[in-house]
Amino acid sequence: DLWFSYHVYYKSPDWIGPIVSRALGIPYLIAEGSHAPKRAGGPWALGYDGTSVALIVADRLLAMTAFDRFCLDQIAPGRVRDLKPFVDAALFAASSAPLAPTRSVVTVATMGDERKKASYALLAAALKRLKSPLVLRIAGDGPMRFEIEKMFEGLDVRFEGLVPAERIPAFLSAGDLFAWPGLGEAYGLVFLEAQAAGLPVVACRD
Repeated sequence: DLWFSYHVYYKSPDWIGPIVSRALGIPYLIAEGSHAPKRAGGPWALGYDGTSVALIVADRLLAMTAFDRFCLDQIAPGRVRDLKPFVDAALFAASSAPLAPTRSVVTVATMGDERKKASYALLAAALKRLKSPLVLRIAGDGPMRFEIEKMFEGLDVRFEGLVPAERIPAFLSAGDLFAWPGLGEAYGLVFLEAQAAGLPVVACRD
């Protein structure tokens, strides 16, 4: 019925969607597309060009954030629609029964890129400034784990490693507070998951 592509941006252009949708005469839809003019002419120029073609010819673009919409409107005026991030709350509601306070903070994040590393660094710095003793439990793993573990030296931190998706609701609801800076991230579904599990969330505003 249509060709659907998700998260089309300069590092992940959709090369075949425009061709297939045109050949079959079907609508072409992109969700979470990103138009980044600053990538034109640089090392990501090829991916930027491919992404631009896809965004220009798409029949509809679904924007997840106000910033994405602003940029997409410049390249595809009149064809951008808002789609707010969402999760299936029922998966988490069953695990959100009140528990006895444990003074624990929980977070869920990978350990595989510089943005995540920067968020971990900020989280560690914030915890070191607190006078109240808290336990931080982290669900996540990746190639930067050793560097990240060193950031939390002197703090009461439990590195849980990779936690299977089906265990995340229980992991979240066992905490008292969810904290994750989310630096450089467009949005984080994990914030919605934590709220669905009944946790207050602490994050950066921008």
